[in-house]
Amino acid sequence: MNLNLVTTEFQKISTVEIPDIFYNRFKTNNDNLDTIFGEGILPGSSITLTATPGAGKSTLSFQLCEMLSKNGYRVGYASGEESRVQLAFTCKRLNIEDVLVANIKDVDSIVHQMQNFDVLVIDSFQALTSKHDHNTREFEKYAVDKLVTRAKELNCALIFIVHLTKLGQMKGTTLLPHTVDVNIRIDKVDDD
Repeated sequence: MNLNLVTTEFQKISTVEIPDIFYNRFKTNNDNLDTIFGEGILPGSSITLTATPGAGKSTLSFQLCEMLSKNGYRVGYASGEESRVQLAFTCKRLNIEDVLVANIKDVDSIVHQMQNFDVLVIDSFQALTSKHDHNTREFEKYAVDKLVTRAKELNCALIFIVHLTKLGQMKGTTLLPHTVDVNIRIDKVDDD
């Protein structure tokens, strides 16, 4: 469903019709998770998820996807880093059964697949590739523009897993975190 959400024409805000889908967020039925996303994930929104290695980015993403799948949403997990067997091993440990997984990291291939999903996790933004010749900054802009624009067109929510630098900052420029709708960071708490 293309809602034509982006336009360059000025219009009085009170005359803009808000589609029903904006009131029908993707819900996990886990009050804590749904609250984090503003009472559920907004269709067509883009989200970054960051954490230090081992803090639970993939675990949280798989659990979130499983809850959404159990509620009838079409969810997928596109991994550019781990094989299907590695993903299956993680999912078996977490008791995850309904999430569709694939080893896709090409931006255009992911854009093509988005029509099949309500929610798609991309693990990770840093693993994305393209057949087009871009320098690093051009590629980042290309990937963000293509993926976020298509998400809005299709109402497919995207969750980008993003790696951190040794200093704890998101890798890359500020383009991705400033473009998405929600930035989530998981911090490990020491058990002292």
